[in-house]
Amino acid sequence: MLKTSLRHARMFIIGFGLSFLVANPAFAVTTCQALTLYGNAAVTGLCRTLSPGTQNLWVCGLTDANPDVHSTFNRTTPLHITVRTTVCEGASILAGSWPDALAIGVNQPEAICNVNVQNYVARFNAVPQTYGCQESFVQAEQLGRITPATATSYITLCNDPVLNCP
Repeated sequence: MLKTSLRHARMFIIGFGLSFLVANPAFAVTTCQALTLYGNAAVTGLCRTLSPGTQNLWVCGLTDANPDVHSTFNRTTPLHITVRTTVCEGASILAGSWPDALAIGVNQPEAICNVNVQNYVARFNAVPQTYGCQESFVQAEQLGRITPATATSYITLCNDPVLNCP
């Protein structure tokens, strides 16, 4: 009972933090920057896994084991890093811009479940913007880092006229 209550409280706090940032978009990483980051991070291998762009949330898996560390965003959910263990879970919303200027958002945790989130932010900032949005996913597919279906789903997002990601 207590464990369930704590999980609900954590998710409420995470949800409140996400809704605050959505209400204050000046702090958020743009969708095009986040998409281009994902493509280039897939090329370098930083994104060990990449969920299909057809899913509700777009997830870049940063670890293969416990703790599960991944980044997530979509059109309405700001880019954030989530850390999950068997007994702990939390998220830290990112702010700034990519390349080179991502940061942990204001009042966001720098450590989650004893994991230093700044280490992952630094890894994202170290990813070079070698390719634009569309080409990054083409290159990631050609390197065998993502499937053709995943590449196509993200290229479709890059080509979305509303987003207009170069």
